[in-house]
Amino acid sequence: MEWPELAELSSKTASFRLALKKDADGRPCIDPRLWGFSSLASLDLAGAGLRRLDDRLPAAEGEEGLEADESEEPQSAAPCSSQGSQGGLRCLSRLRDLCLSRNLLGPRLQPEGALHGLAALRSLDLEANCLEELPNALVSLEALTNLNVGHNRLGELPWQSLSLLPELRTLSAPYNRLTAVSPVMATASSSFPPRLAELILRGNQLVEEGGLAALGEVSSLATLDVADNSLSALPADLALSCSKLSKLVISGNPWQDKKLAKLAEGQGDQAPAKAILELLRKGQSKRQLKASLSQAPKTGPPPPRLYRAAVEASEEIAAEAATVVPAGKSKSKKGKSDASAQPSSSPLPQRKQVAISRDALGVRPHIVMAILHVVADTDDAHRSVPLFFCPEGCKDDSERDFENAFEANLGLMQNNLNITPKSPDDEAAAAALAATARLQAFVAAQTRIHSSPDLGDKRRAGSLGSHNAAAVTWPLRYTAVPHSELKFSPLSIGWMESKGVVSAADFAAEAAKGQIAGASKEVAQALQKPAAALLAMPLCPHVVDSAGVVLSVHPLSNGWHTRTTAEARGALLLECSSSRSEERCRKMLLALIHDAIKLVESGDADTEILSRRRVRVMVEPVDVVCEWDRKLRRTEFPDDDELRSLPPLPEYCGHESGVPAASGGRASSSSSSSSGSSSSSDSDSDSAPAAGAGYPQAAQPKGRGRGGRRQKT
Repeated sequence: MEWPELAELSSKTASFRLALKKDADGRPCIDPRLWGFSSLASLDLAGAGLRRLDDRLPAAEGEEGLEADESEEPQSAAPCSSQGSQGGLRCLSRLRDLCLSRNLLGPRLQPEGALHGLAALRSLDLEANCLEELPNALVSLEALTNLNVGHNRLGELPWQSLSLLPELRTLSAPYNRLTAVSPVMATASSSFPPRLAELILRGNQLVEEGGLAALGEVSSLATLDVADNSLSALPADLALSCSKLSKLVISGNPWQDKKLAKLAEGQGDQAPAKAILELLRKGQSKRQLKASLSQAPKTGPPPPRLYRAAVEASEEIAAEAATVVPAGKSKSKKGKSDASAQPSSSPLPQRKQVAISRDALGVRPHIVMAILHVVADTDDAHRSVPLFFCPEGCKDDSERDFENAFEANLGLMQNNLNITPKSPDDEAAAAALAATARLQAFVAAQTRIHSSPDLGDKRRAGSLGSHNAAAVTWPLRYTAVPHSELKFSPLSIGWMESKGVVSAADFAAEAAKGQIAGASKEVAQALQKPAAALLAMPLCPHVVDSAGVVLSVHPLSNGWHTRTTAEARGALLLECSSSRSEERCRKMLLALIHDAIKLVESGDADTEILSRRRVRVMVEPVDVVCEWDRKLRRTEFPDDDELRSLPPLPEYCGHESGVPAASGGRASSSSSSSSGSSSSSDSDSDSAPAAGAGYPQAAQPKGRGRGGRRQKT
């Protein structure tokens, strides 16, 4: 499709505005010659009938795409070097104003990430496009000051992304389907854009107080329009911190308070906020109002399954760790932070963090992580960290003999050789069989969660991953780069060492065809759609540790070096990512934690040994923070309520928590050095339950992996 408006243009012009003539028949896609005009500062595509923001025809049109006719292209219009033949809006790197109103871009902006990378954009108009959700790429628009998303079908606003736009001052979202102002979860540091001055919510479906109490923290807010909703009351929080609020439009709502209704009826064009805020204060000063609205902090013992690292079991350490106070909240008499207030024993390490970049936020913004620890008490200070999938260990053999025999039996199983315990006392063979079976059950649990319509929805809603925590070097980064630039060792071929290192672009291209070396046909077919989804993203999201090892490429594959194996010891790192919602991530990961607890504590293990060693599964939360400012916490998982929703500790633990009792044995956990497992796992993405330890039979490790340990599948 060619646009006649481009015929006489020249990119030699330093800056110009392009406004299309309105086409009654509509233009389903963009003329690819547009990508060559890199000096464009203002682009008006309003009412052009666009269905996509690239040069490919919509699927409904029955075409794969359009190619530009080079003979008709303006000589001065060069292709975008960063995008090659693909082009895209990001080629217009100087674009400051973009109007896309009154098109047909809904219900979801296509292609995914079309707006990503417009670093100079200040104004974006998406009005009247039948959008049901806003694109994740909004978070990459760091210079954006004005956003108009009115007259769409939005049920909620993505505050988690909007709160990270440092320059956003005006947000206009009238005449949508918003029922409440739903800020990000309480575990995040910030809920709203730091400079938000004008918020237009007229003509939505806000009811009762409409969640407007959350706006009490927006001290920069100067104008708020909530007219023509179904509000019955206004929260007093608006009168507490919104010191700059000068215009408050409230007409057209069924107010219960007669005085408030009278003020609404008499509002003019200026709609001054002063009289309304005074009414909300009810004669109280700001200090009195703050005192009446403040909530008492939660008190009481920490959640039973909250993990806190402990090296020595002493009365003093247990007493210090018994009270959990958020970091930085408790002060000693000298004014310094009280280290004993941290939720971990001496030495008290900071919470583990994964730093998320703006690029990752722009393509797949939601990720949560947690660490599962298997903790066991023992009087033997030399006993190794317990096996995650066989924490009962051995009864009679020496630890060293048991470990050697255990690994030997796993080696036989990986080569598809059947093993059977030679006698009832052959603990190593029985443990190898048990650990392998439990790993397969763990992988099957991930498969079940991925398939569930209410959870993973066949990986469309989210994807899980698991890793051997001993092989991970903290802190982690969740970032995104061009697909061709990311090299990693996929789970299915990583055992090939140097030959198993491929680019994400090549691996995803093969997976999209249903061809994955070392994977079964069923697994390869299951990964076709996730591979296609990955290739459709402008950048490749992935998790990498501080040693440069790629843990996972989302939503396609985990890495080989940190995979979960049957000999994993102490702890597993679990993760879940999604392009849709953080809530779905949390539900999926919480379901996997429930399954893991049941598998370890209530499975086929010797209950007498579990009871004697007081084996229990504990959970260590992980914070997701912003890479550009680590004080900005994006989320924490699991939070206090989620921890308390987990199954109670086994009866043999009594009222124990993650810290060992002062009397009794030493707690053996992954905080100690591990001489066992050497890597981490994938979910069912690359491995379905199969022979050996649940990984594809073709994956036959021959050499040594990370840390010099012999790798097993």
